[in-house]
Parts: sequence; structure tokens; C-alpha cells
Amino acid sequence: MKLPKFLMYGVFLGTVIWSGNSAADILPAGTDGWHTWQVDEPGASTEMCCITWKSGDRSREGCNLDGRSIAFSDDGDCSAAPGTVQVYARLDNGVPKDIRVLSSNCPVSTESAVADHGLVSVTENMRWFRTVIEDKGLAKDVREEALFALVNSSSDAAYAYLDKLLSSR
Repeated sequence: MKLPKFLMYGVFLGTVIWSGNSAADILPAGTDGWHTWQVDEPGASTEMCCITWKSGDRSREGCNLDGRSIAFSDDGDCSAAPGTVQVYARLDNGVPKDIRVLSSNCPVSTESAVADHGLVSVTENMRWFRTVIEDKGLAKDVREEALFALVNSSSDAAYAYLDKLLSSR
């Protein structure tokens, strides 16, 4: 009985170590500020974008990623073809602080430059998110943002991961 448990822990440890190295492939160590990448998964999609209210009317002006009070909506005119989910992550001292998954048609602005890491595989993307979600040393709100972002991606890989998380409880 102990051997299967030992092997299971070994596989788990290997996965964590491997996922940490892969996460660095997207965001190199020591890089702060906003980063973005697009997920290469044909089924993933989102219409999520930011909205503003002016005189009782909702308008899409895009997302100021630096803003603190951001309102999101998925029923605007930000829809993009499936497979064009855009991930945004802000790092401070190498630690994720803000995470957004938006439509690639959602205009964004920041006070600083956004480092674009191009097209990222589903595997790389999921490894990065897993390292954030499973890192109990990170702030709870950042881990929640990562979970929320995965749900917004409508990705099959994200749903499989979330199902695995829920079934392990």
C-alpha cells in the first residue's frame, strides 16, 4: 500500500517542479509589470470586456488594466472568433498581483508597456495558471482571480482542471 502512495507523491512532486519550469517559459523570472499572451486552443472563447456607465448607459471603452474598479461584461460587442482568448497578468516583484482573461477584441490600456508573449500552448497556459492557483503562498484574491480567469476562458482544458480540483475535495 505504501509503494503506490509513494509513487503518487513522486508523480505529484515531479508535476509541480515541471510546471514551475514551464511557467517560467511564459514569464521569465524577474519580470514585473503587465504581460499578455494568447491561448492556442481552438475551443476557448470569451466575450469578456470592461464596461463603463455614463448617464445610465453602458458603453465599451475598453479596460484600463491599472484601474481598481473594473466592471466586466460578456454581452457587449467584444466577441472574437473561438481560440482568441487574451490573458493579462501583472507581476510585482515576480509575484502575480492581477490576472484578467479578456476577449482579444477588448481594447486595453495601461500606464506602462505590456510585454506580449505571443501565442502560448494550452499546456503552457494551464501550467502557469496551476502554479498560481496551487501556490498557497500567494494572496487568496490572486488565486481566486486565476480561477475566475480560467472559467472565463471557456477552455476545455480549464474545465477539466477545475473538475479535477472539485472532485479531489
